[in-house]
Amino acid sequence: MLPAFSQSLADPGPAARLNANQRRVLLFLLSARPYIITFSQIAAATGMGEASARTILRRLAVLDFLTFKKARDGNLQGVRMAFNQELCQAFRQALEHGPESQTLSYSQSPSLSLSLNHSLKHSINQNLSQPITRPDSQPATLSPLFQKEGKESILPGEASEKDRPWFDDWSDEFLAFLWPKTYGVGFRMDHVRRAAATRQTLGRPLERDLVRVSLDRCEWEIENLGDLNDLKSGEKVRNPQAYLFMALSKWGILRPHPDYVSREEELAREAAQELSSRQEAARQMEDAQFAAWRDGLDADALTEVLRGFPGGPRDVWVKNYWKKHVCAAQK
Repeated sequence: MLPAFSQSLADPGPAARLNANQRRVLLFLLSARPYIITFSQIAAATGMGEASARTILRRLAVLDFLTFKKARDGNLQGVRMAFNQELCQAFRQALEHGPESQTLSYSQSPSLSLSLNHSLKHSINQNLSQPITRPDSQPATLSPLFQKEGKESILPGEASEKDRPWFDDWSDEFLAFLWPKTYGVGFRMDHVRRAAATRQTLGRPLERDLVRVSLDRCEWEIENLGDLNDLKSGEKVRNPQAYLFMALSKWGILRPHPDYVSREEELAREAAQELSSRQEAARQMEDAQFAAWRDGLDADALTEVLRGFPGGPRDVWVKNYWKKHVCAAQK
């Protein structure tokens, strides 16, 4: 059995709303502030069953101490939490100044702590580059990027379709298929998810259409110019995937190159040119067919065509006669 938090927890203030097990779990989460964690890890750290840990986390969410939602970072899967800072601070202060504040110490398994920190760091650094990786000066247990969005928590497997972020329907294979050049420089769905998390903290969701436009721009620039370029310095971007990630995180979209033309615009222009060429060719063919018919008329046939002619441009009258009587009869 792994060492657990002390059972002797006081009940002052907000702590009075929680039982001993709930306070023990909340104290662990506030102290560890895990980046992503599983229910089994919470259970092991607090000395209880996984089902109990799951139930307690639901209870903490109902009481508005925190929210949590399904999260994934590479091979690391679990839940990511955001805390109600005001209520949690009151909870900790109430415990610290309560009559049993001296009994609030707890012990956590050193091996578990090392394992958690190692797995967190490994998954963050794996396959992600400079703008994604946390500086060494920052601890592995950062405050979550997702801030509190509401009072209802979202459990793994319980999110409805409308609650699912749009990028859950995307995959690395999807990126590689539609934007192979961008995928080739190392841009992955992990970057999209992290950019979305960063934008969420700013209250500015990452929009799917703008991400698509950004990927189109990046793909065009790499395909036509060989790489991304810093438009201010005019120099080649050393890390294209990091450059794109930062653009999505900060502004939600990648700036266009001055020469950029979207594939849709290019194809539409080509289609318009082709249609115009076809129409011109059809007009020329019609004119040639009419001229051949007109020039083949004898004097009597021409007199018949001009019967009822009111005056004006004779060729217009003759061509209208040709369309109405000759072309229509041939259809």
